[in-house]
Amino acid sequence: MNKKRWISGLLVGSLVGAGVALLSATHSGKETRAMISEKSLALKDKVSSTVDDTRTQIGELTSTVVDKTRDRFSQLKNAASKLSKEEVPA
Repeated sequence: MNKKRWISGLLVGSLVGAGVALLSATHSGKETRAMISEKSLALKDKVSSTVDDTRTQIGELTSTVVDKTRDRFSQLKNAASKLSKEEVPA
């Protein structure tokens, strides 16, 4: 959740910064559009990289959870098998 909020903050901050830059621009319209284009591409790359990193982390975490769950299930299965083979005193 914290990373999601960080990404949202990054996007909102970038948009606000771009808006302020437009309002206080001392460059021509053409130069301003070029700068916006460059900044947009940089932001797109940053967001894409963050999404890829997050996707990788989720994949690794999922694999870890699946492996641990399988191990735990195997332990429980073995314990249940041992219990079913024990004789119960009458």
